[in-house]
Amino acid sequence: MVHPCRILPLVLLLPCTAAAQVRAWADVDVTRVESDVVGESWGVTFAPSVLFEPMPGAVVLVGGAYGRHADNHWAMQGTFDATLTPSRIGPVVPELSMSGAALTRAGGGSGNILALARGRLHWTGSRGGVWAGGGGGAGDDGVVARTIAFADVGGWAFLGPTMVSAALLPTSVDPGGGYLDAELALGASWRRLEITAGAGRRWWRKEGVDDESWASVGLQLQFLRQLAFTATVGRFPSDPARGFGDGRYLQFGARVGASRGPDASGWALRQAYRSRPPIARPVVRAFEVRSTATARVFVVQAPAATLVELAGDFTDWEPIPLLRAPDGTWRLERAVPAGSHQFNLRVDGGGWGAPPGVPTVRDEFGGVVGVLVLD
Repeated sequence: MVHPCRILPLVLLLPCTAAAQVRAWADVDVTRVESDVVGESWGVTFAPSVLFEPMPGAVVLVGGAYGRHADNHWAMQGTFDATLTPSRIGPVVPELSMSGAALTRAGGGSGNILALARGRLHWTGSRGGVWAGGGGGAGDDGVVARTIAFADVGGWAFLGPTMVSAALLPTSVDPGGGYLDAELALGASWRRLEITAGAGRRWWRKEGVDDESWASVGLQLQFLRQLAFTATVGRFPSDPARGFGDGRYLQFGARVGASRGPDASGWALRQAYRSRPPIARPVVRAFEVRSTATARVFVVQAPAATLVELAGDFTDWEPIPLLRAPDGTWRLERAVPAGSHQFNLRVDGGGWGAPPGVPTVRDEFGGVVGVLVLD
């Protein structure tokens, strides 16, 4: 289902896109969906996406999708998702976001639209954090227009290489009643393999409406630098804001044109309203970049580490190990051009994250990366 999302109106960011970093990719998914609303259906979806980074701390993602089902029915959808993360205020990081979606289906007639905005405050520590916020918006399934208001409270923690996050989302949909969602998500990675799992429970505050439960498990394998394969199975909840019912699904597909792993649920099943990954936690004690006449020297303080790796757009997102210097720091010397770059660090094979003091933005896969601006 779709729910709270992202930021300042896209129009405010468009003047900045001339100098923005731009990335593009495409997903192809084969999906079997079974629900009380549509019955059982197989379909194929082609979904191109473009991501803009108009300024440090801002990400705009624009996507489209065309899906065709075995019964010759088709659907077409356009989406945008923009997120702004201003500068940290002490231990607190503010986040503003805005999203929109428009859907049309075979036979014409009424379309389906949704527009939502949200604000959150994140408190982050070295191994975990919490957030709180809320927002609202409107949806229209072509028959009934609905208004939505919600709160968003949650937390996250790293347990070894596994990230765990949980959220509570009380929601009001008018007309349609209210409900409370509780969600739990886990993610772990090993080499080129990523595993994700999630579960949720919804308690309705409306007579005659049954409570709901859902769960899913996904795998993603980065096969080549520009190719990844995904597979997911599970059950999804209803979407009262857009008038969609719940159901079950099986999805497998591929992403072409991106050098980092995709969301294991695939584009066609990605949901704007789920427990979103929080602002990245710092993975090392301190970090700096020193410039020489011919290269940049990345210096990391991680005295207890046995392995420190760096991956960024200037390494084609291939992990590069740093070398331990005599003074106990970890260093990497590499030619990196001036401009804005995205990167992350990893210590002893754990989760990827940004070092302290570095601005972070959400990437096109729902993760968080550090932003480095070099003169």
